[in-house]
Amino acid sequence: MQLDDVDLSAETWGREVPHEMFRTLRDEAPVWRHPEDDGPGYWAVTKYDDVVAISRDAETWSTELGSTFISDFDEEGLEQARLTLLNMDPPKHTRYRMLVNRGFTPRMIGNLHDAIRERARLIVDRVVEQGECEFVNDIACELPLQVICDMIGVPEADRRQIFEWSNKLVGFDDPELQSTPEEGAIAAAEIYAYCDAIAAERRKEPRDDIMSTLVHAEVDG
Repeated sequence: MQLDDVDLSAETWGREVPHEMFRTLRDEAPVWRHPEDDGPGYWAVTKYDDVVAISRDAETWSTELGSTFISDFDEEGLEQARLTLLNMDPPKHTRYRMLVNRGFTPRMIGNLHDAIRERARLIVDRVVEQGECEFVNDIACELPLQVICDMIGVPEADRRQIFEWSNKLVGFDDPELQSTPEEGAIAAAEIYAYCDAIAAERRKEPRDDIMSTLVHAEVDG
Protein backbone atom coordinates (compact mmCIF):
# COMPACT_ATOMS: atom_id res chain seq x y z
CA MET A 1 0.00 0.00 0.00
CA GLN A 2 1.18 3.50 -0.90
CA LEU A 3 0.71 6.61 1.22
CA ASP A 4 -1.64 7.98 -1.42
CA ASP A 5 -3.95 5.02 -0.70
CA VAL A 6 -4.32 5.83 2.98
CA ASP A 7 -7.84 7.03 3.79
CA LEU A 8 -8.89 7.24 7.45
CA SER A 9 -12.28 8.76 6.70
CA ALA A 10 -15.56 7.53 8.17
CA GLU A 11 -16.27 5.59 4.97
CA THR A 12 -13.16 3.46 5.51
CA TRP A 13 -13.98 2.80 9.16
CA GLY A 14 -17.50 1.84 8.07
CA ARG A 15 -16.01 -1.00 6.01
CA GLU A 16 -13.16 -2.20 8.21
CA VAL A 17 -10.52 -1.36 10.78
CA PRO A 18 -7.71 -0.06 8.50
CA HIS A 19 -4.82 -2.02 10.03
CA GLU A 20 -2.80 -2.02 6.80
CA MET A 21 -3.14 1.74 6.46
CA PHE A 22 -1.85 2.29 9.99
CA ARG A 23 1.02 -0.10 9.32
CA THR A 24 1.96 1.93 6.24
CA LEU A 25 1.82 5.17 8.20
CA ARG A 26 3.97 3.80 11.04
CA ASP A 27 6.55 2.49 8.59
CA GLU A 28 6.69 5.41 6.15
CA ALA A 29 5.13 8.53 7.69
CA PRO A 30 4.44 8.24 11.44
CA VAL A 31 3.52 11.95 11.49
CA TRP A 32 1.42 12.51 8.39
CA ARG A 33 -0.84 15.28 7.20
CA HIS A 34 -4.15 13.61 6.31
CA PRO A 35 -6.11 15.49 3.63
CA GLU A 36 -9.87 16.14 3.87
CA ASP A 37 -12.30 16.71 1.01
CA ASP A 38 -14.32 19.23 3.03
CA GLY A 39 -11.73 20.58 5.44
CA PRO A 40 -8.12 21.68 5.95
CA GLY A 41 -6.86 18.23 6.92
CA TYR A 42 -5.28 17.04 10.16
CA TRP A 43 -2.15 15.39 11.49
CA ALA A 44 -2.23 11.60 11.95
CA VAL A 45 0.29 10.49 14.59
CA THR A 46 0.54 6.72 14.64
CA LYS A 47 3.52 5.58 16.74
CA TYR A 48 2.97 4.69 20.39
CA ASP A 49 5.84 6.71 21.88
CA ASP A 50 4.82 9.80 19.90
CA VAL A 51 1.21 9.53 21.05
CA VAL A 52 2.32 9.17 24.68
CA ALA A 53 4.65 12.18 24.37
CA ILE A 54 1.88 14.32 22.88
CA SER A 55 -0.63 13.30 25.52
CA ARG A 56 1.79 14.43 28.25
CA ASP A 57 2.68 17.79 26.71
CA ALA A 58 -0.40 19.99 26.98
CA GLU A 59 1.61 23.18 26.53
CA THR A 60 2.66 22.19 22.99
CA TRP A 61 -0.34 20.02 22.11
CA SER A 62 -3.33 21.82 23.63
CA THR A 63 -6.70 20.07 23.75
CA GLU A 64 -8.52 23.30 24.55
CA LEU A 65 -7.09 25.07 21.50
CA GLY A 66 -8.94 22.92 18.98
CA SER A 67 -10.72 20.20 21.03
CA THR A 68 -10.36 16.45 20.62
CA PHE A 69 -12.58 16.45 17.53
CA ILE A 70 -11.33 16.41 13.95
CA SER A 71 -14.08 18.85 12.94
CA ASP A 72 -13.29 22.55 13.33
CA PHE A 73 -15.38 24.67 15.71
CA ASP A 74 -15.99 28.38 15.94
CA GLU A 75 -15.17 30.03 19.28
CA GLU A 76 -18.67 29.45 20.66
CA GLY A 77 -18.44 25.75 19.79
CA LEU A 78 -15.01 25.51 21.41
CA GLU A 79 -16.32 27.11 24.60
CA GLN A 80 -19.01 24.42 24.74
CA ALA A 81 -16.48 21.66 24.07
CA ARG A 82 -14.22 22.92 26.87
CA LEU A 83 -16.96 22.26 29.40
CA THR A 84 -16.23 18.53 29.15
CA LEU A 85 -13.33 16.83 30.91
CA LEU A 86 -12.09 15.34 27.65
CA ASN A 87 -11.48 18.81 26.20
CA MET A 88 -9.68 20.42 29.14
CA ASP A 89 -5.93 21.02 29.55
CA PRO A 90 -3.98 20.77 32.82
CA PRO A 91 -4.08 22.15 35.42
CA LYS A 92 -7.86 22.50 35.04
CA HIS A 93 -8.17 18.97 33.67
CA THR A 94 -6.14 17.60 36.59
CA ARG A 95 -8.31 19.32 39.21
CA TYR A 96 -11.54 18.00 37.71
CA ARG A 97 -10.12 14.53 37.08
CA MET A 98 -9.07 14.27 40.73
CA LEU A 99 -12.60 15.27 41.67
CA VAL A 100 -14.12 12.51 39.54
CA ASN A 101 -11.56 10.02 40.90
CA ARG A 102 -12.97 10.54 44.39
CA GLY A 103 -16.15 8.87 43.20
CA PHE A 104 -14.26 5.65 42.45
CA THR A 105 -13.76 4.55 46.04
CA PRO A 106 -12.59 0.97 46.77
CA ARG A 107 -16.10 0.22 47.97
CA MET A 108 -17.68 1.48 44.75
CA ILE A 109 -15.17 -0.36 42.58
CA GLY A 110 -15.90 -3.57 44.47
CA ASN A 111 -19.63 -3.08 44.00
CA LEU A 112 -19.12 -2.25 40.32
CA HIS A 113 -17.08 -5.40 39.72
CA ASP A 114 -19.83 -7.64 41.02
CA ALA A 115 -22.61 -5.63 39.36
CA ILE A 116 -20.90 -5.65 35.94
CA ARG A 117 -20.44 -9.42 36.03
CA GLU A 118 -24.09 -9.90 36.95
CA ARG A 119 -25.35 -7.48 34.30
CA ALA A 120 -23.18 -9.14 31.65
CA ARG A 121 -24.59 -12.52 32.60
CA LEU A 122 -28.19 -11.27 32.43
CA ILE A 123 -27.62 -9.59 29.05
CA VAL A 124 -26.13 -12.74 27.52
CA ASP A 125 -28.82 -14.96 29.08
CA ARG A 126 -31.53 -12.80 27.53
CA VAL A 127 -29.90 -13.03 24.10
CA VAL A 128 -29.55 -16.82 24.44
CA GLU A 129 -33.25 -17.11 25.22
CA GLN A 130 -34.08 -15.10 22.10
CA GLY A 131 -31.85 -17.31 19.96
CA GLU A 132 -30.45 -14.36 18.00
CA CYS A 133 -29.42 -10.73 18.48
CA GLU A 134 -28.19 -7.55 16.89
CA PHE A 135 -24.82 -7.54 18.65
CA VAL A 136 -24.18 -3.80 18.86
CA ASN A 137 -27.60 -2.83 20.21
CA ASP A 138 -28.25 -5.88 22.36
CA ILE A 139 -24.81 -6.45 23.90
CA ALA A 140 -22.03 -4.01 22.96
CA CYS A 141 -24.12 -0.91 23.73
CA GLU A 142 -26.28 -2.38 26.46
CA LEU A 143 -23.54 -3.26 28.96
CA PRO A 144 -21.70 0.13 29.07
CA LEU A 145 -25.07 1.93 29.04
CA GLN A 146 -26.18 0.05 32.14
CA VAL A 147 -22.84 0.44 33.91
CA ILE A 148 -22.60 4.20 33.28
CA CYS A 149 -26.19 4.70 34.39
CA ASP A 150 -25.45 2.71 37.54
CA MET A 151 -22.48 4.95 38.34
CA ILE A 152 -24.47 8.15 37.80
CA GLY A 153 -27.61 6.84 39.45
CA VAL A 154 -30.03 6.88 36.49
CA PRO A 155 -33.26 4.95 37.24
CA GLU A 156 -33.79 1.78 35.21
CA ALA A 157 -36.90 3.18 33.53
CA ASP A 158 -34.99 6.15 32.04
CA ARG A 159 -31.99 4.30 30.60
CA ARG A 160 -33.36 3.66 27.13
CA GLN A 161 -34.06 7.39 26.79
CA ILE A 162 -30.45 8.17 27.78
CA PHE A 163 -29.31 5.71 25.10
CA GLU A 164 -31.43 7.42 22.42
CA TRP A 165 -30.25 10.90 23.43
CA SER A 166 -26.62 9.73 23.35
CA ASN A 167 -26.98 8.31 19.83
CA LYS A 168 -28.44 11.57 18.56
CA LEU A 169 -25.72 13.53 20.32
CA VAL A 170 -22.81 11.70 18.65
CA GLY A 171 -24.48 10.13 15.62
CA PHE A 172 -24.63 12.99 13.13
CA ASP A 173 -21.66 11.53 11.24
CA ASP A 174 -22.59 7.87 11.74
CA PRO A 175 -24.20 6.41 8.59
CA GLU A 176 -26.27 4.01 10.72
CA LEU A 177 -27.75 6.77 12.86
CA GLN A 178 -27.78 9.79 10.53
CA SER A 179 -29.08 12.33 13.02
CA THR A 180 -28.47 15.97 12.18
CA PRO A 181 -26.27 18.44 14.11
CA GLU A 182 -29.50 20.19 15.13
CA GLU A 183 -30.89 16.96 16.61
CA GLY A 184 -27.58 16.46 18.37
CA ALA A 185 -27.79 19.93 19.93
CA ILE A 186 -31.34 19.26 21.14
CA ALA A 187 -30.29 15.89 22.58
CA ALA A 188 -27.37 17.54 24.38
CA ALA A 189 -29.72 20.09 25.96
CA GLU A 190 -32.08 17.30 27.04
CA ILE A 191 -29.25 15.28 28.59
CA TYR A 192 -27.92 18.34 30.45
CA ALA A 193 -31.43 19.15 31.76
CA TYR A 194 -31.94 15.56 32.86
CA CYS A 195 -28.58 15.43 34.67
CA ASP A 196 -29.29 18.79 36.31
CA ALA A 197 -32.46 17.28 37.77
CA ILE A 198 -30.52 14.29 39.12
CA ALA A 199 -27.89 16.65 40.55
CA ALA A 200 -30.61 18.62 42.35
CA GLU A 201 -31.92 15.40 43.89
CA ARG A 202 -28.44 14.36 45.03
CA ARG A 203 -27.86 17.72 46.71
CA LYS A 204 -30.89 17.01 48.88
CA GLU A 205 -30.43 13.25 49.26
CA PRO A 206 -26.87 12.03 48.56
CA ARG A 207 -26.29 8.43 47.51
CA ASP A 208 -23.25 6.23 46.94
CA ASP A 209 -22.79 7.30 43.31
CA ILE A 210 -20.55 9.60 41.28
CA MET A 211 -23.22 12.29 40.85
CA SER A 212 -23.40 12.71 44.64
CA THR A 213 -19.62 13.00 44.80
CA LEU A 214 -19.59 15.69 42.11
CA VAL A 215 -22.37 17.90 43.44
CA HIS A 216 -20.98 17.91 46.98
CA ALA A 217 -17.41 18.74 45.94
CA GLU A 218 -15.76 22.11 45.31
CA VAL A 219 -13.18 23.22 42.73
CA ASP A 220 -11.84 26.80 42.69
CA GLY A 221 -14.77 27.93 44.81
